[in-house]
Amino acid sequence: HHIEQARTRTRQSVRTKSADFAVRRMGTGWKKLQQLVYGGAVLTLWHWVFTEKHYLEVAIYVAPLVVLMLWRLMRRRIGA
Repeated sequence: HHIEQARTRTRQSVRTKSADFAVRRMGTGWKKLQQLVYGGAVLTLWHWVFTEKHYLEVAIYVAPLVVLMLWRLMRRRIGA
């Protein structure tokens, strides 16, 4: 049981370091990629809102993105 926990922690550590490495390697390109992904998500959701007739379903999927974007904006303004 303890060995499996150690393996899991090691895998998680490697994944985290690998992601950190990728971000560092991309440099300022990471920020640009992040902005493009957010922009693409917003445009996709915008399209979905205007093509879907069941707005509750759209709201369920849009809400997490809106919450995350607002949270990021608030953190940026606070300076966290």
